[in-house]
Amino acid sequence: MRRTTHGSFPRRAAQVVVFGRGSQGTEVAPFAAMRGLWRAATGVGAGEVSVVVVAVLALVQLFCVGCVWGGVAGLGRRVVEPSLLLLVGMGVAGVGAVLMLGHPAESQLYFLESVRPYLSVAAVCGVVAAWRRARPVGWRAPVGWGAVGAAVALAVLAVEAVLDGVVRVPADTSGLLWVVGPYLGLAGVAVAVWLRVVKCRGVGRRGAGLVVVALLAGYGVPASASAVVGHVVPDGERRERVIPRGGREAARWVREHSGPGDVVATDLHCRAVAGPACDSRHYWVAAFSERRVLVEGWAYAESTLSRAGATGGSYLDVPFADAARLAANDAVFTAPAAENVRELGRRHGVRWLFTGNTRKLDEYAVLRFRNARFSVYEIPGR
Repeated sequence: MRRTTHGSFPRRAAQVVVFGRGSQGTEVAPFAAMRGLWRAATGVGAGEVSVVVVAVLALVQLFCVGCVWGGVAGLGRRVVEPSLLLLVGMGVAGVGAVLMLGHPAESQLYFLESVRPYLSVAAVCGVVAAWRRARPVGWRAPVGWGAVGAAVALAVLAVEAVLDGVVRVPADTSGLLWVVGPYLGLAGVAVAVWLRVVKCRGVGRRGAGLVVVALLAGYGVPASASAVVGHVVPDGERRERVIPRGGREAARWVREHSGPGDVVATDLHCRAVAGPACDSRHYWVAAFSERRVLVEGWAYAESTLSRAGATGGSYLDVPFADAARLAANDAVFTAPAAENVRELGRRHGVRWLFTGNTRKLDEYAVLRFRNARFSVYEIPGR
C-alpha cells in the first residue's frame, strides 16, 4: 500500500508540472477509432454511429491484429513465462488502449505502434515453438501458405482498387458489408484452409494451426512491403513539400548565431498542402533552429486539442488560442512598421524574425541572413 502511494506522487506531479493538468486531447472514449473510421467512410455525424457498427469494426480490428501477430497463439503454455508474459502483456495493453481511448488526431493508435516490436518478438517465438511441435509439416508448407496469403491479399486489394470511387459506402447495413466484406473473405479463406489441412494425414491440428498462422501472416505482406519501400526509396517531392529547399539552412543559421534563450517570430504557420483550412502542423522552424518560436504551428498544442471536441470538426480547424498574440505576430510580417516590430521585441522578447524571402522588413530590422527562399532579421536593440 505504501509502495502505491509513493509511486502515485511522481505521476501526479508530472501531470501538473509537465503537462499542466492537460491530457493533450487523450480521453477515455471506447471504440473512438472505429467510430472515426465509420464517419470517414460514410460521412455521418458523430452521434449517428450505431452499436452494431462499432462492434463489427472492433472485431475487424482484432482480426487484423490476429493476422499480423497470430504467431502468439503458438506459444501455448510458454506464454506464462515471465519474459514472454511481459511481451504479450505490453501487446494486450497497446491493443486495449486503441480500443478504449480517443484522441482528436487518432493518436491513440500510437499505443499500438509502440508495442509492435514486442508483439513481433512474441509472435516469432510462438511460430518457432509451433513449428517444433509440428515437425511433419516442415518449413515449406508454412512458407508456401504465407505466399498464398499474400497473393489472396493482393487480389482483394485489386478488387478494392477497381471499386474505389465507383461504390459509395452508404450509412446502413449494406455499407457495413462493403467495409467488412474483404475481411470476411480473408477470414473465410483461412477457415477453409484450416479445414482442408487438418484432414491431411500426419499433419493434425498443430500443423494446421501453423499453416493458418502462416496464411494470416501472408495477408500483411503486401502492406508491409509497401511500407518498407516507402521508407527506403527517397520521396523527393514529399520531402520538399514538408521542408522547402533552403529552410533547413536558414534555421541552422539561426541556431548557430543565437543564444538558447532567444525567441524567434515567424509568419510560417501552415503546411504547404492542399486543403480548405490551414494545416497548422508546421514545426520545422523550431525543430531546426532549436529555439523557442512565438507562434509557429499549433495543431498539437494542449490549448488546441482540448477545444477540438467542442467544435465537432477536425482539430486542424481549431484556430490558435491566443488571437491577439497571433495578430501581433503576423502584423510584423504583413504590415511592418517600426512601432509593431519594436513592440514585438519588447512585449514578447522576440529577437529574430524568420520569414520568406521578402524585403518588407528591410527598413525596420537588420538583415542577418538570406538565401533564395528565406530571410532572417534581427530586431534592433535586442
